Amino acid sequence: MGQTIILHERERGLACAPGSSLHNKPNVSAKDAFMNSKTTVKRRTVAIIACADTKKAEMEFLRALLAREGFGVLTIDLSTQGGYTYEANVTPREIAMAGGSTIEHVRLSGRAEAISVMEAGVVKIVSSLSITGNIDGALGIGGLQNSRMASAAMRALPVGVPKLILSTVACGNRPFELLVGDKDITVMPSVADIAGLNPLTETVLTNAAAAVMGMVQYGGKTLSADQPMIAASMMGATNDGVVGAVRLLELAGKSVVTFHSTGVGGRCLEQLVLDGMMQASLDLSPHEIISQDVFGFGFSAGAANRLCAAAKKGISSVVAPGGMDFVDVSAKDFFAGILGDPAARKYVLHNSEIAHVKLTPEEAARGAAIFVERLNRHTGKLSVILPLQGLRSDTRQGQKLYDPAVDQAIFDVIRKGLRTDIRLVELDAHFFDEAFSVCAFEEMMRLLQD
Repeated sequence: MGQTIILHERERGLACAPGSSLHNKPNVSAKDAFMNSKTTVKRRTVAIIACADTKKAEMEFLRALLAREGFGVLTIDLSTQGGYTYEANVTPREIAMAGGSTIEHVRLSGRAEAISVMEAGVVKIVSSLSITGNIDGALGIGGLQNSRMASAAMRALPVGVPKLILSTVACGNRPFELLVGDKDITVMPSVADIAGLNPLTETVLTNAAAAVMGMVQYGGKTLSADQPMIAASMMGATNDGVVGAVRLLELAGKSVVTFHSTGVGGRCLEQLVLDGMMQASLDLSPHEIISQDVFGFGFSAGAANRLCAAAKKGISSVVAPGGMDFVDVSAKDFFAGILGDPAARKYVLHNSEIAHVKLTPEEAARGAAIFVERLNRHTGKLSVILPLQGLRSDTRQGQKLYDPAVDQAIFDVIRKGLRTDIRLVELDAHFFDEAFSVCAFEEMMRLLQD
């Protein structure tokens, strides 16, 4: 396994501290499904989520197709306007009530308020249907607002439950973040507007339905807290050090899930920890703190409250400030001066679009202070490792991002501010050295065995 080289180690102690009546369809009794948690649905059931005031024909097309293939169907109508007739299993009136309002108020409200109410209501209803085991998958269709409400409902479902949105905004320069968030939502472009049946829309609707049926029939396995997993963070700039530790843990029989520290990855990691799906955390690359909290922009922005979930849940954690010595920004913006004079900065081009820019000691100290403050909230077993010879690739002596003053600024803040009962390991090694991977592995195994 090799000997871990410890320059200095402080043993600072390890005691670280809606009730509604739903209309019925012949193929599914929605009232029983929603109100009676003991109801057993014999057929696998797909929820169709859309606005029937504009998507009635498409909803009926999908309902008939799914029913013909032997699936149960539960239609959920998110319409905020009246003037049409459609007997959905879950009506707009019931959704508005679940959202704390009435459909009459929704129809008199402005667009933003109406959508907010219906979104809150459909989240509650779909979540309840999933918890009681009465839906096995969800299919949403629509434009921007319909897709956003369907997405909110789907994000209330556990990872593993099949979710698909057929949307007019799932293409072009629209970011998938709008529809996906931090869940496993499949997004399919509609090609044409979803505004009536024709050979093209029938083709894409059929494919969307087939995709959901396939996922429901052959997938749909959800995560269980009974399956112990370790959450790990990594990125290209910290790859080797993290991968080495992960491989050792896997050889020891541990299941490790890695998350890419580019905004969405850290957010997913934090959410799964909060959901109780992770037994421990190997958070060696909390780089997102720099983009999100120090600068408020950058390629890795988007993960608020990094390190906070593990602290709150008190799960065993091994943490290092990997990648906290740089910020990743658009190369175009960097050369245009978003960080000041580019000639005064050390940087490498990650690719033609993104520049990795070394921080100043002052910027690094700000990031380290956030790092320390969040770790000091930790209520469980925690080890912090400082690889004293560099925190990412390209930081060895003679390389483009070598700047020991920046690293020292980070280390000084951590040494001075970290709670005295948290274990701090200072390692005379680089993040990419085998010694670092071994140290991270040994620290995690020790915490899991204590």
